[in-house]
Amino acid sequence: MISKRRVVLAAWDIWRAKRGGSDAIQARQQMRLQAMIAFARSHSPFYQTLYQHLPKQIDRLTDLPPVTKHDLMAHFDEWATDPEIREDSVRAFIADPALIGVPYLGRYGVWQTSGTTGLPGVFVHDANAIATYYALVEMRGILSWMTVPELWQLMRRHWRTAFVFATGGHFGSNTFDALTRQLRPGSSEIPILSVHMPLADLVHALNDSQLAILETYPSVLAILTNEQASGRLKIKPLLIVTVGECLKPLVREQAASVFRCGVHDLYGASEFVSIAFDCKHGRLHVNSDWVILEPVDADYRPVAPGSPSHTILLTNLVNRVQPLIRYEMGDSVAFHADSCPCGNPLPTITVEGRDDEILTFETPTNRRVDILPSSLATIVMLIPGVQRFQLVQTNATTLSVRLEAAANADEAQVWQSVVQRLEDYLASQGLTTIQIERSADAPHKHATSGKFRHVWSEWRAGQLHKETHA
Repeated sequence: MISKRRVVLAAWDIWRAKRGGSDAIQARQQMRLQAMIAFARSHSPFYQTLYQHLPKQIDRLTDLPPVTKHDLMAHFDEWATDPEIREDSVRAFIADPALIGVPYLGRYGVWQTSGTTGLPGVFVHDANAIATYYALVEMRGILSWMTVPELWQLMRRHWRTAFVFATGGHFGSNTFDALTRQLRPGSSEIPILSVHMPLADLVHALNDSQLAILETYPSVLAILTNEQASGRLKIKPLLIVTVGECLKPLVREQAASVFRCGVHDLYGASEFVSIAFDCKHGRLHVNSDWVILEPVDADYRPVAPGSPSHTILLTNLVNRVQPLIRYEMGDSVAFHADSCPCGNPLPTITVEGRDDEILTFETPTNRRVDILPSSLATIVMLIPGVQRFQLVQTNATTLSVRLEAAANADEAQVWQSVVQRLEDYLASQGLTTIQIERSADAPHKHATSGKFRHVWSEWRAGQLHKETHA
């Protein structure tokens, strides 16, 4: 599905754009924007209707109305530009975990979102888009983060990359990597490792992997850093890449010190896998020749540089099978007003939120066990009938669940499934006495990020407060 030729062509253009500076990047953005608008109007019934009263020539992106996930999911079949794409067949496809990494209809990648904006989404990406996302990762991520000697070592180690992600569903990270791993021959020998594994098993698998690159969530990295420092984990990565959560400076610094390699962050989403990559100054550079981000307030008015947005509007300039034009993504970002000291002409941002927490429970023998937020979240996320949820630790042995079932679901049955699945997972981690309680509170959005934060600890926050004021 993803040919090397597509990747090479995208990589060549990415290289030329950077050499051409801001003018070349802006020219590509505007050319691709006009082409995407014209294509959507011609091939997507949804956009044909949405834009029917607009002039043929659109000079400014702000002349177009924003769209939401609710709009697109409600008109799934009309939104797609390929009439063979039908919502019922796509949802049947992602319901089967055995099809992760298998192209939908033999030519598309499909992945689902976590529902942090309040509504889970499903997105289809064409082969050209996936090749471009991959080329951006290689060109503006890996190749820019490593020195020539490190790249030489990377090639000698066959580019072996170990991915530690949430598995069991068609999520962006593991599905994208499954679709593209044949492009890195050494990586195909390492299975995608699951955050659901007991920590001892994960450490053993990583020790056996002979990895050159480790890619995972910051919360997983924090735990693996402790394992490496203790001597139980014994890996020698040339590079560590984090995705999906906020990479806090302390986690980055500790990991870089313990693993003795570069630790870098990739900002992406199910709507566009490789939105931005950080540089040595810690700034995230937006790939603005392929994606447009508009920071806006609650009324979709532009937010000035330096101020966090209420949300962002994303325009994907490469994926034509499901056009995303001024799509409300939900993240809060702040654009920097000044140029980055690294000299990269791409604009830079800071991303707010994405702050699920590691939970620490106690066994009957008072042993502390860390539980990854991605593990708990994906377990509940994949239960049929779950619409929205939040998992809140309230003490050392209690997990409170805020649950909203889908309108057509049996709420009692959904709740029973949630309790059973969580108890089974916690028991597999040695936690057999954890109480699962139903909260009277409904799930609600995080005040800063505007998203439905999934996992955090009110008990740990209280403990830290007591320790600080003792």
